[in-house]
Amino acid sequence: MRSNLPRGLAGITALVALLALAALCPLGAAAGEAPVYDPRPLMEALAQERAGRPFTFAVFGDTYAHQDLSRLMEMVEERGADFAVTTGDLVSFGGGPGAEGQWRKLADIAGWFMEKHPTWPVQGNHEVRVLVSGEGRHEARRQARANFLGFHGIQSAQYSFTFGNAKFIVLAWDLELDENPPAQMEFLDRELADCDEWEHVFVFRHRPFFAIGEKGREEVPNRATEMTRLFTEAGVDVVFSGHEHVYYRGEFEGVTYIQAGCGGGFRRLGRLDEVLPGASYMGIIDDDFVLHVPGRGDLRSPWLGEELEGAFKFAVMVTVDGPSLVVRTVSLGGDEWEEFEVGRPQVKVREAAETPGQPAGVGVLGD
Repeated sequence: MRSNLPRGLAGITALVALLALAALCPLGAAAGEAPVYDPRPLMEALAQERAGRPFTFAVFGDTYAHQDLSRLMEMVEERGADFAVTTGDLVSFGGGPGAEGQWRKLADIAGWFMEKHPTWPVQGNHEVRVLVSGEGRHEARRQARANFLGFHGIQSAQYSFTFGNAKFIVLAWDLELDENPPAQMEFLDRELADCDEWEHVFVFRHRPFFAIGEKGREEVPNRATEMTRLFTEAGVDVVFSGHEHVYYRGEFEGVTYIQAGCGGGFRRLGRLDEVLPGASYMGIIDDDFVLHVPGRGDLRSPWLGEELEGAFKFAVMVTVDGPSLVVRTVSLGGDEWEEFEVGRPQVKVREAAETPGQPAGVGVLGD
């Protein structure tokens, strides 16, 4: 059972470096005056300012340096976000020819927010994506990783930090490519070892464990794995992810999983037969956006193409007030899709071969 005694807000842990980074040259060094948006100094000041008080953080991602990212940031600022954690893919590609322009575009669009509010990055596949083939590809990928670290002023794409009574654990894309990558499992074992000292624990990773969009089972397992067992055993509150451009919120083995990658183009809900019992979701079914929240009638709106979907993009707002965790999902159109309080029931861990329950139904509003 986790202790309910929170630590002081001033306790910000050092980033945990796992990768051999000595040979990497960060963007700041390579690009001269390129901006660096290190969240740590801002976080330390925020810890003093918010000492002993509730706090709110925002989660969003998969925006590809689109102008909607600035709009999302304006919205979460207006709603009182103290800091943010992304779900990755804030640029289209991170290394090789043209990549410097991608990072500068991100700075132009989002720098104003990152200079005011600590913004903790998650490395997605687009951060390490390169438009290079053949002999130069390896070097371009190395540069992409270095650019990501240099832009955010951090030492590793895999790290942890603490704030108030909560611990935040961030996992790296490069170590996501296997279902249970040894280096990531070892990192999680270490980071979750002190989970009883924290009232709340959050995990962030670009690739989801559960999602119902267009990605196949090789990318999104939608079942118990060794890693999801770790989350259950440690009492992790919420696991956030991106990669699939849909909203999806469900509970599995006592852990809440939230897919918050709808800053980019939307995806069709191609795996509705695997929806977790009691889950909420938003995405494209046939030619409609569908918002399904249990206990409410499903809302449908015609999908008119990606250029007109901005109002449906969203961010997830989490307010931590002692033992209470209240989550609100809000869209750029001004709608609050749902609000719920995260619970922590004790459950029996299922076998890895077992799949989630039957899907929730999808209807048309008024049916």
